[in-house]
Amino acid sequence: MAYRLPDATVTFGDTVEDTTKPVVTVPGNVTVDGDTTDRARVTFAAPTATDTVDGPITPVTCVDQNGTTITSGMTLAVGTYPVTCSATDTAGQTGTSTFTITVRDTSGPSGITWIGGPQRNVTYTVGNVPAAPTCTATGTGSPLLQCRVTGYSDQPGTHIMTARARDYAGNVTVETRTYTVVAAPVATSTPRPTTPAPTATPLTPQPTVPVVTPAPTQPPTAVPTRPVRTPEPTTEPTTAPAPTRPPRG
Repeated sequence: MAYRLPDATVTFGDTVEDTTKPVVTVPGNVTVDGDTTDRARVTFAAPTATDTVDGPITPVTCVDQNGTTITSGMTLAVGTYPVTCSATDTAGQTGTSTFTITVRDTSGPSGITWIGGPQRNVTYTVGNVPAAPTCTATGTGSPLLQCRVTGYSDQPGTHIMTARARDYAGNVTVETRTYTVVAAPVATSTPRPTTPAPTATPLTPQPTVPVVTPAPTQPPTAVPTRPVRTPEPTTEPTTAPAPTRPPRG
């Protein structure tokens, strides 16, 4: 007696050989947005497997391209994960199927750093404005693609510069900086200082010597001459000899 099975025609007493792999059913591709940490909890319908001989087969295991086991409810970092799910029947036949999990990067670059340029809320005069700045930033889930600064001017007015950092996922982070430029003051000619002439030292007045005006010369006045009186010759008196007394006897 012969029996017709899906995988083979079997005659009573013969050994049935299973040569058909199990059919593995997986969910459709899954896409989720990462959070501020650039990670996301991923959930998906559990894959199943059915074999024509064995019927439903468990377990069904899923791994990513690196051989890491993937299960519903786990947290994955930003990236794309090709997932392969497989099941093996009792005959050793293994069936597989694949789907893709994508965790999208929705966070822009962080930490914009300005390099050079006018500083925030500072006023400059024309001719003294720093050169245009550049910028850099740090990619989070995706690498940094570029950082550019626009809005620079060295002319009078209030200016707003904008730094835009973009990553490879297309996320953009923006930061602004405002500064002011005013016209330079009009130069005026400054008169050269005049060196004052040295001040003459006042002369110390010398004492004035009175000028003696000579008296008018008068002819000498004749002084009356007195006649010289000739003294008369002095006659000395003649002394008579004293009488002599005769001696007493």
